[in-house]
Amino acid sequence: NIPFVWAGANPKTGFDCSGFVWYVFYKAGKTLIHLAKEQAKEGTEIPLKDARTGDLLFFGKQYESGKSKIDHVAIVYKINAKGNPVVVHCS
Repeated sequence: NIPFVWAGANPKTGFDCSGFVWYVFYKAGKTLIHLAKEQAKEGTEIPLKDARTGDLLFFGKQYESGKSKIDHVAIVYKINAKGNPVVVHCS
């Protein structure tokens, strides 16, 4: 069991959500920033129904003003029989 650690990006000491995503992508030879809201800027937004294995899902709050705040990120692990994404993440 790996603990949650704010700003963590190491399996020996712990992860936060964006650190976990950063680490998985790093091990796969991909470069990402270690901050969920910045990771969200690196890709192209797609409809949830089009999500596939390896895509990132971002979670947060949408305000009446139209502004949003991303505060969590997860990796799509697979698409289940109902067509919904199953994710891995650090909570």
